[in-house]
Amino acid sequence: MGVFSRKSSTDEAVSFPPETESFLNDFKGRHSFDSVMDFLNALKNQKVLVIGDTIIDEYHYCKPLGMSAKENLISVNYESEESFAGGAVATVSHVAGFVKEVGLFSLLGKDNSREDFIRERLGNNVRPHFVYRDDGPTVTIRRYIEKIFLKKYFQLYFHNPFIPEALDKHIAQKLEPLLDEYKTVLVNDFGLGFLGTHAINVICRKARFLAVNTQTNSSNRGFNFITKYPRMDYGCIDHVEIRLATQNRHASISDLVQEISRAVAARYFSVTMGHLGAITYDAEKKEVFEIPVFSQKVIDRVGAGDAFFSITAPLVAMGVPMDAVGFIGNTMGAIAVTIVGNERSIGRNELSRWMSTLLK
Repeated sequence: MGVFSRKSSTDEAVSFPPETESFLNDFKGRHSFDSVMDFLNALKNQKVLVIGDTIIDEYHYCKPLGMSAKENLISVNYESEESFAGGAVATVSHVAGFVKEVGLFSLLGKDNSREDFIRERLGNNVRPHFVYRDDGPTVTIRRYIEKIFLKKYFQLYFHNPFIPEALDKHIAQKLEPLLDEYKTVLVNDFGLGFLGTHAINVICRKARFLAVNTQTNSSNRGFNFITKYPRMDYGCIDHVEIRLATQNRHASISDLVQEISRAVAARYFSVTMGHLGAITYDAEKKEVFEIPVFSQKVIDRVGAGDAFFSITAPLVAMGVPMDAVGFIGNTMGAIAVTIVGNERSIGRNELSRWMSTLLK
């Protein structure tokens, strides 16, 4: 199969398969680069609240030594480590680059809270609101990684996934008045012991525009479906999560996105599909858009879905057409997979340069 090339903003050749070029040509017939930038610029005066799990992502870099001589295990030599502020904090950092003000509502553990580390990584336009639990640490995921190719060996979770009812009620009580201050609310639910029934009910009842992203991971698999939220305006999950939530292995994602949007009363929905791109859906207009992937190289997939959600949710809240939402979201994701973990956030200038290259 042939590919088509274009020059990037750094004069490197960027090649795409014919189906991606076909999408871009069709998209340019509907939206110019200037009109897409108008969508981004419209976010400048937004105030957004992000609610979700704070995660400390630890990367412990190791060099493989080979198989142990006496046991069936791999031996590695520790080399170095670094930590990133992930989860909802990463989402907040992305959002902060596009809007006027972002509120962060999250849970920290009193045992090894890492609060100073987290606050140091928040932008000047971020207002943090933390609640605390006495029976566990701030969620930490420690990954052991081969440094050259970033091959992940295994990971450890440090967290308490149980949400006592008293803590759930306390979180809901603290959250309720905050919801009145923001027109747009993003929920980044990693299912790691933060958002329980009382908090979810308050969010769904009071949020004026509600965008929800729930994530399945090895700690919560089967117990963190988006359907636990009775209503939302915009939902965003990946292709594995939508199959789990609908209990359907074989139907097309285009069919499932319509089914799940009815189940959660969402007009708008997106499904990310890794190397297959993304699907966006407008239930009222009955429009389904298939957006190809724009990434040229993949360094680390951690945080790519959060980057997609962080930009698409505010755009949907502003009424941006869903084909443009998907295009901007996939461009954001293409940048995110070139970044190790949540080492840094993606801002307006970087995103606009990438989109300019795609829409030349």
